[in-house]
Formats: sequence, structure tokens, C-alpha cells
Amino acid sequence: MIRRPLTLLLAGEPVAAVEAVRRVVDPEPFRLIPAHVALCREEEIAGIPVEVLEARVANGPARRLTLDFGRAEMFDGHGIQVRSVAGGADSQAWRKLG
Repeated sequence: MIRRPLTLLLAGEPVAAVEAVRRVVDPEPFRLIPAHVALCREEEIAGIPVEVLEARVANGPARRLTLDFGRAEMFDGHGIQVRSVAGGADSQAWRKLG
């Protein structure tokens, strides 16, 4: 199954450190996609044409999104995730794209 969430790819200084951890702790997702923040899960945007999503993102709820993250947690027995602990209102505004 191909997953198509709406994501932001990490950029800049923290990428090397994040990817070094992902390579060891979560090698399968590391191989499939670079370090990222999922703004909307695929089921939240299913059925919305790509062109519509692109237009909504271009005119999205915030041109700038700032999130602060908590501690890394294991999930599904193999993965790691880091949930946002601040900036949730901005994040939730993006989830309403659908």
C-alpha cells in the first residue's frame, strides 16, 4: 500500500543528527522517506485531488509553522515518533485542509 500523507521534510542543521538516529533505530522508514513531520495522515486527505491540496497548501492557514517536540517514543514495535508539545493550534489548522 502506498501511503500519501501531507508531510513537511526536515531541512537544515538538525537533519544529519535526526537521520543518524533513524538509520539505526528505524531503518525501514529511513530507507523509504527522509525525516519529516506528518501534517495530515492519508485518511484525512483521501479523495481530495492533488491539485486541490496543492492550492490549499499554497494558501494554507499559516505560511510559517513552528512546532516544539517532546521526547522520542517507540511505536509499532520498530518505529520512533516525536509528538509536538507546542504549536498544536497551527498543526491542527493544517489538518483541517480536508
